[in-house]
Amino acid sequence: MLDLNIELLQKGDVKTYKHLFDALYEPLCQYAMLYLNDGPTAEDLVHELFIWIWEHPQKLNIKSSLKSYLFASVRNRCLNHNRNKKSISYIDDSLHQIEAEVQHEINEMENMDLEHLKKEIKEAIDALPLKCKEIFLMSRENELSYSQIAEELSISKKTVENQMGIALKRLKQKLSPSLFIMIWFI
Repeated sequence: MLDLNIELLQKGDVKTYKHLFDALYEPLCQYAMLYLNDGPTAEDLVHELFIWIWEHPQKLNIKSSLKSYLFASVRNRCLNHNRNKKSISYIDDSLHQIEAEVQHEINEMENMDLEHLKKEIKEAIDALPLKCKEIFLMSRENELSYSQIAEELSISKKTVENQMGIALKRLKQKLSPSLFIMIWFI
């Protein structure tokens, strides 16, 4: 039975936090698996929850039991993850559709001045907000995953996903479909 003093947890008591982690990490991961069917992602989400609790114990607003609160938090994080995953899938599908529609334009552009096109793309990327640009370039130039970017910048994966969405939306608005597709290949 989990018997913790929530006030001690809210004050950042290490023993209380460790006891909580030891008692509920595995059950919460198993619960997350019911929503995700992906062990590493389930562990990541539960781990992120425990990090949040450690970094923001004073923000714990527990109206029922701590255990119920944690299971509800994991459920919500899983649902958000699945929703965001669908959004990313939609973006990827849209990009593939655009790519197919403009493939013939790309072939025609091979005869054009490639340096001029690269300059236009660079200007569009440079016009992005700084953090958005940094995340976009880490993804495209350094070929880092969203998780790697989040870890390197000490931000959440959700923030990386949001910033990439903003970058792609702005680039799509600023560039012709042909040039927008070229950012994937240059």
